[in-house]
Amino acid sequence: MSEFGLSPSTQSRLDELNTMSLEQAAVSCLSEEVAAKIGDASPEVIIRICTEVSRSVPGSNYLSDRKAEFSPQHTLATAEDHIKNGFSLRGNRYTLSCPFDWSGPESAGRNHRFKIQSWTMLDMLLGASTFDENSRLVTIPFDIAIDWVNNHVIDSHGREFSWYDMSVGQRANKISYLLDRVLKEHTQLFGKQHNRHRDILRLIVAAEIHFVELMDESKLAMHSNHGFFQMAGLLALGSSLEFMEKSPAAVGLSDQMIFKMLDEHFTHDGLHKEHSPNYHFLLTNYLHQLLETKWITKGSALESRLVRSEQISSNLVMPDGRLLPLGDTRPENANDLVSFRINRDADGRICPRNGLHVFPSGGLAIHSIHDDEGRAKDHLAFSAQFHSRQHKHADHLGFNYCMNGRQMIIDSGTFSYHYEQPERMYIESTRAHNTVEIDGLNHSRFLMDVYGSALTLACEVGPCVVMEGRVHHKRLAPPDIPNNKIRTTDAVDVDVQHRRLLLHVPDRFLLVLDDLKSEKSHEYTQWFHLAPDLDFKIGIDDMG
Repeated sequence: MSEFGLSPSTQSRLDELNTMSLEQAAVSCLSEEVAAKIGDASPEVIIRICTEVSRSVPGSNYLSDRKAEFSPQHTLATAEDHIKNGFSLRGNRYTLSCPFDWSGPESAGRNHRFKIQSWTMLDMLLGASTFDENSRLVTIPFDIAIDWVNNHVIDSHGREFSWYDMSVGQRANKISYLLDRVLKEHTQLFGKQHNRHRDILRLIVAAEIHFVELMDESKLAMHSNHGFFQMAGLLALGSSLEFMEKSPAAVGLSDQMIFKMLDEHFTHDGLHKEHSPNYHFLLTNYLHQLLETKWITKGSALESRLVRSEQISSNLVMPDGRLLPLGDTRPENANDLVSFRINRDADGRICPRNGLHVFPSGGLAIHSIHDDEGRAKDHLAFSAQFHSRQHKHADHLGFNYCMNGRQMIIDSGTFSYHYEQPERMYIESTRAHNTVEIDGLNHSRFLMDVYGSALTLACEVGPCVVMEGRVHHKRLAPPDIPNNKIRTTDAVDVDVQHRRLLLHVPDRFLLVLDDLKSEKSHEYTQWFHLAPDLDFKIGIDDMG
């Protein structure tokens, strides 16, 4: 089964719907109770009955793709700019009109194509529509949504990433919101004598296809954060569209799977398992929004998990306010990413919490020091985590160090997800991180070598903080094979015990001790990457 194609069950349902008239297809998607009220199956009658049910559902909730909960003024201004000047994505500008350019430029990468198919260009408009009454904030996204439906559902013209797991999840949320809003307000949006009834039916059919695709558990990406977005999209459909036949089952399944994934994707001490502060923030934002919709009850396990996740997020920020660049994380400003409660200094800037923070099951230790005025100063993060292949680099026992508010010894962060590009292959490699390289090879990221947490000690001894991790290297990997192409048959067998000890006394020193043992001879290279903006001078002692 292709990651980009419909599941067999969804394709079968789509084929069935396409043998019917549009009116028959739409009615077949409705609950028995609603369908029974429809006598003359005209578009106007179908819409009237669905509207009556839709109006009984309080509010219209929208889960934003945005990384941060921008102010209403910023959201509205950005939405108006997108309407007037188009939406820009990685240097390419898209006009928000129909027909929409669903193919994009030939040079567009995976992330670019995914974002277009998930309708990310509609996000600011729909976000603004939750508090502003300008009808264009709904009608423009509705027109583009119908253009997509005509191309990808009615005419079944599949494109790469059109049925990608996360695209379906994020698009489902937008479909549920648009359909809910349009049913409740179609006369206000389009006028009392409008002729958009058949388009609304098309969106009902599209919602049905998204129900079926998201309820196919064989397509659920339980192993990654994509599964959360899939189930959040399904929860949005089921909670918002009570007139549809699959809504009750969708709510039950999404609720069950979200809680199951919470247990599988977060460690017992609350750290997200994908080795990346960026994805920890992303999931925390989304969980925060889910709780705010009231689709999931407050006081549930989700809320307690969310509180821990929010608290941890503060520690995943460097003193300069940027994200700690472990795994696939860009050192973005955390203030642009956060929509939940987070630690701030006396000046209101996001900063890590003071003190030693240890996540034994997560495999991470962080030592943060504040100055006398409460501003973050030093920050040492020791990463001894390997829970899965998701966003994990070959960086066992690596660390990131900031001193006096500045980055000093830095992790590589991430690069575009073009796995065969030299830059991507380097950024994932062992030598791109502050750790020990063995024989010029990469640390293993084979699932058979997952160790969870390798953190064995993290404590304070007077003014000194001691951190220790131990990894038994049984296999290494060639650095010239992209991570998405490497196989276990490419592995190089070794037997090397690596113990790393970090001793940190703020304002004095950071000492890194590596103890490697093996019965065979190996070449060991200790890598340290200094921040590129540092200016070094050779000092000569004046003995004279």
